[in-house]
Amino acid sequence: MKTVVIVANNVQELGGAQVVVHTLARIFASQDHPCLVVGVTPHSDSHDFGDVETTTLMPRMWPLAISHDPQNAQERRELRSIAVRNFSDLLNSLDPGFVIAAQLWSLEVLLDAMKEVDRAEEWRIIGQYHGAFAAAASGRDLKRAMRLAPACDVFAVLTSEDAQAFADCGLTNVIVIENPNMWNPSPNFTRTPAKYIDFIGRFSPEKGPDLALAGFEQARAQLGLDTRLRMIGSGPVEAELREQAGPQVEFVAPVANIESILSESAVLLLTSRTEGAPLVVAEALAAGVPVIATDCSAGVREFLSTNQAVYTDLVARENPRAIAEALIRFSQAQPIIVPTRDQVPSAVYECWSAVFDSL
Repeated sequence: MKTVVIVANNVQELGGAQVVVHTLARIFASQDHPCLVVGVTPHSDSHDFGDVETTTLMPRMWPLAISHDPQNAQERRELRSIAVRNFSDLLNSLDPGFVIAAQLWSLEVLLDAMKEVDRAEEWRIIGQYHGAFAAAASGRDLKRAMRLAPACDVFAVLTSEDAQAFADCGLTNVIVIENPNMWNPSPNFTRTPAKYIDFIGRFSPEKGPDLALAGFEQARAQLGLDTRLRMIGSGPVEAELREQAGPQVEFVAPVANIESILSESAVLLLTSRTEGAPLVVAEALAAGVPVIATDCSAGVREFLSTNQAVYTDLVARENPRAIAEALIRFSQAQPIIVPTRDQVPSAVYECWSAVFDSL
């Protein structure tokens, strides 16, 4: 079995990209691939994901850019140089195999490191983009992807719709690989939904936590005094959210055990402005939790359109009134509790094994 190295911007944060990376690593290790997880930068709040071997390239956290600050610019140059050198040394110490770059910045660092790898031509490079094409096109990611993807053997995106959009821009090596969701409810998992509307995600503008608060506030009078919005996560706009929140809103720190949340959740509320294929939606549907989501990506649309049992509602993006109306519809629908669904690790590996075989 060939070595598999998976690199991401950081691999210590309790976030969706990190869950994907560590889930893949466990799947590959279970199939006897020597597997290593690599983060470019450490993270301030480190989470232990388990027993897969992990390393970080930078000795300290990557600082945010500060305009017109030469010291800041010099520190960023030095740290990036250290990361590139450490990565090339690491790859030179391994037998060539497959290296998966889960994010664009990590792919940039990988491609620079490959310039100093002795057997670089023997490594097969798989780039990934975990956002939607629409999100890439609305910012700087599309130009970055178009620059970096041709250097990969294949460039993986999450949906056929996104793959076609990237191909229409001229990429000839785009493939589709869905995110793995290997969370399975424990044998004694039971749902006893309380009147919790749950937002689960990073408190940052692209995730739309402000929209969740605004939508809930507009619907609150018709939802009843015992219905509560749980804001589960952390992030840069948390202080602002807490100032805006009313008495029926609870804030909960990020949790590693999603089962404890889903067992009580009446409905998952995803209000993102941009997304890829968010794992939290797949986890909620697998647990039989109803989902209200904004129409923010092909991945979200695909999750909800292929669901046959759980109550779902797809609403307009950037529209608190539409969110409020969906919450009211849900409160009146009285959806039934449906069985949980098991996720099958072998199906994920079969998909990746086919990619490896093609390279």
